Amino acid sequence: MKWKTIIKNNFIYILILVLILTASRYFSIGLATGDSMRPTIPSPSILLINKLEKDFQRNDIVVCRKDGWKAITKRIIGLPGETVTVTENGRVLINNALYEDNYGNITFPMYFTGDRTYPVILGENEYFVMGDNRNLSVDSRYSEIGNIRKEQIIGKVINY
Repeated sequence: MKWKTIIKNNFIYILILVLILTASRYFSIGLATGDSMRPTIPSPSILLINKLEKDFQRNDIVVCRKDGWKAITKRIIGLPGETVTVTENGRVLINNALYEDNYGNITFPMYFTGDRTYPVILGENEYFVMGDNRNLSVDSRYSEIGNIRKEQIIGKVINY
């Protein structure tokens, strides 16, 4: 009898708790700090992340966790099977065609093109990611980040 009374008196709180626990399987909230995604995502920003999305497209903003790194927020530039080159002046080529970037906050020439050897050939389930603020972003241009595997992507940012 006591449990029925507790449940009856706290039904709305129990329902909210169940909804929150269920939603946390499909969505996550993250905090973006730093300047690598400026001006698209200012720092600090609260991000809503769709963890169900697994069909990632070029220009999607994703949150990923690289081995040994905290979660990072970047834009997908290169897709599985593509060849990506970042030229000395910062231009991005995908399969030898110029990538027309409408997102990047770029001052040409780009100051930092990374330490990787180009071209980079993406394997199955690998992505090349870059921050929108290209001169301040540590991303796939650098060997410590490199290509991002699909299983390292936590989800797609849905509120920028």
